[in-house]
Amino acid sequence: MPRKSKKSAKKLDIFKANRFDPSALATNRAGALAAGQKSRLTIRLASMAFSSIASVAFGILWLYLAVIAVPKQTIVDHWLGLIIAVLSFLLGVIWIVDGVRNLFKDSSSLLRDILGGEVVVAEGPARKEYDDHHYASLWHRLFNSIWFFSVDQRVQHIEAFKGTHFYVLDGQRFIVSQKGYVALTEGPSYRLYYVPRSKRLVNIEAVPGEANA
Repeated sequence: MPRKSKKSAKKLDIFKANRFDPSALATNRAGALAAGQKSRLTIRLASMAFSSIASVAFGILWLYLAVIAVPKQTIVDHWLGLIIAVLSFLLGVIWIVDGVRNLFKDSSSLLRDILGGEVVVAEGPARKEYDDHHYASLWHRLFNSIWFFSVDQRVQHIEAFKGTHFYVLDGQRFIVSQKGYVALTEGPSYRLYYVPRSKRLVNIEAVPGEANA
């Protein structure tokens, strides 16, 4: 279950909660990204690329520990050394695979969306979904684990790495922030504007006639 926000009692503005730009709606209705949206997606792309490269570097570090830093005689003479070497090697491979996958799958799809500048729309009653088993990357999972082991119970309002929040419409799930999750009112119909390849939301509006529902 998603943790309750202290601000949940006061309804959040859905545009501010998701950092969407209402002034870009006219451009999005025409099926295109606004200039400001392209800039924000470019910043997001740079962040994703850096995370992927950092994952690969982290994996190489683990391989270094397995192949070079662990003395050969230790691997031969002691089972503990062998176990450490094998675990380090496996961790290195996992981190490298995750970094490469994110770089060539997620980052490349977002890059094509930015270059294409196309926006598509899904319309209908949207619902909220929280998945505490979904992680965007190994960094997401790692920071989530660190948080659970180190968090003070009095400051549980920090939720940056706890599972993933979604808007769900037409069988598609769109990742949103925890604030965006809280801000959505289930029931009324919405138009969700998103880029087609990476499925990232860029804007939202209530369907006319249901805005006051």
